Amino acid sequence: GATGSFCFLVISLCCCRVRIPIAIKMIRVGERYRPWLEPWLVRLHKLAPKAVILADRGFGKAVWFYGMLDSIGAKYVVRIPLRKKENKNKVAAGVSRFQYWMKEQKSHNSVLLTVYVAEDKQNRKYLLASNINDKTNKELLNMYLNRWDIENIFKDADRVELPTSSRNPIMRFFCVVLSFFLFTLWQLQTLVSSVSWSLRTFVKQIVMALCQQLKCVLNSVGELFFHPP
Repeated sequence: GATGSFCFLVISLCCCRVRIPIAIKMIRVGERYRPWLEPWLVRLHKLAPKAVILADRGFGKAVWFYGMLDSIGAKYVVRIPLRKKENKNKVAAGVSRFQYWMKEQKSHNSVLLTVYVAEDKQNRKYLLASNINDKTNKELLNMYLNRWDIENIFKDADRVELPTSSRNPIMRFFCVVLSFFLFTLWQLQTLVSSVSWSLRTFVKQIVMALCQQLKCVLNSVGELFFHPP
């Protein structure tokens, strides 16, 4: 995902309506993803070997991404862009599954993909590359649509309300990481406690507890007073 001119690469583990941000990195323009991404995916694959990697078209057009997933033995469902005229004709003809070689012009690397064509309830077509061969097109689409959990993590983390207009990368990174951390704690609280708090209320409770420990007061505009005015 991205926030303004700062792009954050996020890996999340999602299961049973619990969404756990595992790792986050601020990506510079032109920086390669693989050196950071692969070691994390290897560790996660050992932790959850049956997990399926879900990724959108930004990764779906990258030959190195499929090569990396194959090298670690990961199952995946990845949405791919429809570019080649040959593939467009296949989709227009109603083909539900086909294979094609995706090639990378700069490195001349290539990968053979199996592509599934599926439609959602609004008749929108999805082209999904996957190495899972025991699922129907519809089942693969249902799996892929869970990728929206990642988008929703950003939306939910925004509800923590730690916005900043700072151009300092460290400050922006701190705000994003803290938002994700509080969001994760809130999910844990809802699992282990009989008290059901909204995320906003949960964060307020944490702030109040911190203020009590520090013997300070936080006013409505976020100013901190160690002696009440």
